[in-house]
Amino acid sequence: MITCETLQPYIQKLNTVREFSALHMGNLPYHNRLHVEDVVSSVTSLARLELGISPHDAFMLITAAYLHDIVDNEEKSVLVARTLLGGLNYSSREIEQVGGLILATKIPTRPNNLLEEIICDADVDNLGREDFLDKNNAVREELLSKGLISKDLASWYAKSIEFLQSHKYYTISARILRNEGKQKNIERLKQLLNEITEKNKS
Repeated sequence: MITCETLQPYIQKLNTVREFSALHMGNLPYHNRLHVEDVVSSVTSLARLELGISPHDAFMLITAAYLHDIVDNEEKSVLVARTLLGGLNYSSREIEQVGGLILATKIPTRPNNLLEEIICDADVDNLGREDFLDKNNAVREELLSKGLISKDLASWYAKSIEFLQSHKYYTISARILRNEGKQKNIERLKQLLNEITEKNKS
């Protein structure tokens, strides 16, 4: 069972990783310290809910969550993680496992085991939450700043709807927690898109 007590043997290392993440994480509209802490919270919750997850598994998940976006590229984030964790007496096996968890979050996601499923679900936990629209707008702002999308809001909402409709949570716990909310967010997006469409007609 995952509790504060069962995680106690790993707290010192996790605090050091957290401090490193806080110091080196970028300050983009979406991929920032708030997103990292959000994913850490989500992996911790899912680790408590999913059967068969040990305290050491949770330790691996939380470590990966702190470092998965430390660079705006999963492969480069793995390199940073390897250097950092090697200096913190993580075993070579643990370092490789954390690297695999980070790479699992690369879109399109293709998790190979339950731990990878958990971090993939945690990374997009907001799809089924009340704060989804705020997070979605932050993603749009970030992509606009990089010149990766057009400014057309209707197109963005249409693509967001398509993404949510095609997305599936991997773990049973995430489906129970977020599927209903995700469907509500699809409807909210459709309403916003419809409002823009009607406005353009007038």
